[in-house]
Amino acid sequence: MKTRQITVPRIHQKDMDFDRFYEEFFKPELPVIIAGVTDGWGANTKWNAEALLNQLKDSKSTVKRALWYDNDGQFLSEDYAVPSFVSRSLEAQYSYTRDKNCRFWIHPPGNVTPWHYDGNYLYVFNVQVKGAKEWWMVSPDTPLASFPFSNITAPFYCRQPSREVAYATFVAEEGDMVFLPPLWLHRVLTLKNSINLNWVGTKKGAPTRSKLDAREKEILKLATLPGFAKLIIRMGGAGSMEYFKQYGGGGWPLIRELTADTSSLAALSRAAKELSGALSLRMTDKDGANVWKKKLTESGPIPVS
Repeated sequence: MKTRQITVPRIHQKDMDFDRFYEEFFKPELPVIIAGVTDGWGANTKWNAEALLNQLKDSKSTVKRALWYDNDGQFLSEDYAVPSFVSRSLEAQYSYTRDKNCRFWIHPPGNVTPWHYDGNYLYVFNVQVKGAKEWWMVSPDTPLASFPFSNITAPFYCRQPSREVAYATFVAEEGDMVFLPPLWLHRVLTLKNSINLNWVGTKKGAPTRSKLDAREKEILKLATLPGFAKLIIRMGGAGSMEYFKQYGGGGWPLIRELTADTSSLAALSRAAKELSGALSLRMTDKDGANVWKKKLTESGPIPVS
């Protein structure tokens, strides 16, 4: 696997307004690090992992997920300020959102979010309120191979592309906000006790075309065909109807919008490719065991050529 490192720009919040953010990053779906976001936040001195975790557990406006807590944006809102370019991006003319599109993450050192891309065509504004995390990203136009019908990356020794893979790596320090665009594969390692605050949404309008965009649309098209939805692996498990009902904050109408130009034949061709990939995973696994029953993904950084 050949690799090419790309640089994610770092811009201070004072130099970032909505117009610049929209034209340079939001519209073309490119990552950026925005520094100084937490300047003046009460969270800098008030928040600590243990106390915040207890408050989240007691909050009636918060829903616990597998790895994070969802909130409607009112929880402890007096302790932080939503940057204007974030609030503008989340407006109805630009994005689909859910009722609870604010997220809290609390992680100890060594915690790894393994290689994957987010479902729902989600973009993420990720604020490093406390601690530090190491990020690795891969462009959706040069994607790593994923498990069949899944958004989780297969181990590096299985089916990885022979073509060049464009990747970026950096450390998010306290006060940094990372903008993660839709479909960018990523892996995140916690370096210091961390508290992160997220806002998420799904951009309206046609997504930026890429290899991973084409795959995702073909997989979503499969979900609209009788009997195929049960193959698709996303949050909630294989074929979770609730996942599709809530997809990107727009549900089935959004799925139909995204896949309007994707044919059923292309979707069926995708099914054949994914099933072939499943066989390839079994055949290339080193000890012949079913790779699904082993480590789900290679959690280390991308092998650099």
